[in-house]
Amino acid sequence: MSTKDSDHFSPEYRIKQLFQDVEINPQCPLIRYFRSGPEMISMAKIYEKEGDIEKAFMLYYKYITLFLEKLPDIPQYKDIPTLEKISVKNALKEVLPKAEQLKDKIYSKYHNEYIEKQKQIEKTIKEEVLSREKSQPSIKMNTINNNNENELDNYNISNSLKNYANTNTSQNNLSHSNINFNQISVPSRSLKPQNLIDSSISNQSNRTGYQSLRQVRVPKNLALIFLSLAESNTDKNIETGGHLFGKLSQNVFTITHLVIPKQTGQPNSFLATSEEEMVYFKESKNLLTLGWIHTHPSQTAFLSSVDLHNQFPNQQLLPEYIAIVCSPSHNEVKIFTITTDFGMNVLATCKEQGFHYHSQSPPLYEECKHIVLEPHLDVVVEDMRKL
Repeated sequence: MSTKDSDHFSPEYRIKQLFQDVEINPQCPLIRYFRSGPEMISMAKIYEKEGDIEKAFMLYYKYITLFLEKLPDIPQYKDIPTLEKISVKNALKEVLPKAEQLKDKIYSKYHNEYIEKQKQIEKTIKEEVLSREKSQPSIKMNTINNNNENELDNYNISNSLKNYANTNTSQNNLSHSNINFNQISVPSRSLKPQNLIDSSISNQSNRTGYQSLRQVRVPKNLALIFLSLAESNTDKNIETGGHLFGKLSQNVFTITHLVIPKQTGQPNSFLATSEEEMVYFKESKNLLTLGWIHTHPSQTAFLSSVDLHNQFPNQQLLPEYIAIVCSPSHNEVKIFTITTDFGMNVLATCKEQGFHYHSQSPPLYEECKHIVLEPHLDVVVEDMRKL
């Protein structure tokens, strides 16, 4: 919800909108969450540096919820390597106080905006009352002395403000959040938005606020570069895959690196075999994982059921995560995303593995609307197959 639209709500209500639920995909290997954790922190730091403290706070809160509440309750958590858990524990020592600090800053910001908005409302109401008085017949105005004018003026303003406050009771009658991130404990569920909040307000928040997808800038020649590197596999009717890394700046993602890992391939799939190398490369360059790219050597450009299940956990962690499919035999390149209103829900409950049937009505995926092809944007290629 933008500041312009929401500054007439209480600061307590606005802060509660930042506490969003975090869902765990039971089919997603837990290690993926541990791999994505550092990226959440990196993005939070970028947002804080750029002055968007709300988005920074939301990412820190997501990290806290995942690693303090959600993941430890999953049986497979015990299988996570000790070094990974130690890394998270050390990160939480930084994240917990930072989240508390940002919450205080946000509350102060919202409080000041709320006070200013109330002043504007009071001024507007007073001007409207005075305007109505002036429009009345002069004979009535002459029968009211100065003292009575002031009494009438104060009465109307007071009651108008009272009526305005009553219309916002459900939004403003919320106590200030007392969450203390310095105490390493499970964040309280009571701090989240309640179902009793007006649905029209919640819908407006989804349309105009933090739920909207951020733009992803894609080098226009990326697919051509990738296809040239995949040509030898394509000639053998073998799939080739790669990973797309990049940066976040001014709330826009930019793909800067194409990494082709060591892999094995078949006509309809590929499997990366050097995940640790990719993780080291990504972290050494301080990059974010923004998507993946692969070929369909003899088929059209689409997302198979296996592709969808590969895309799902990544898009669950980063809604802007993209899937580029190249079909050299049909001269097609398409960039896909799973539909948020249907596809994500279907895949969250699907327990099938391998290639299987999915209804496509409504569609489970669609071509991306949040990407921009940049003709002058370069991409760095790291082909680990040659290492």
